[in-house]
Amino acid sequence: MISGYFVWWYGTGLTEAYAAAMAAMTRIVYLFSVSQLGKTLFDPWKNDVIRAHNLSLADQLKVWQLNLASRIVGFLVRSLVILAALFVLVLLILLSAVILLIWIATPLLALVLPLIGVTRLFV
Repeated sequence: MISGYFVWWYGTGLTEAYAAAMAAMTRIVYLFSVSQLGKTLFDPWKNDVIRAHNLSLADQLKVWQLNLASRIVGFLVRSLVILAALFVLVLLILLSAVILLIWIATPLLALVLPLIGVTRLFV
């Protein structure tokens, strides 16, 4: 019975814990829509584009500047969201690694710590 517990803990249980960590990372990528943000990185912010025809050269330059500013704002906002997603992913990776290490160590500690305690009683 005890050997079956260790087989599950280090076999199926560890595999399921790893799968849960990977699923959480996938959810973060979808939550932040990283692929969509990457595809539209240089698009104008909220599609705020001015279209004008038959304008003077000075007015055409103003329209071009406003459209360029909209693209720059879109790039900056999307870049910040992608960076936030990467930051959250790094934190999640570190947290997952700690949890998996604790998962691996827990049964061993349950066996070793009582033995250490008993030996310290007699030393």
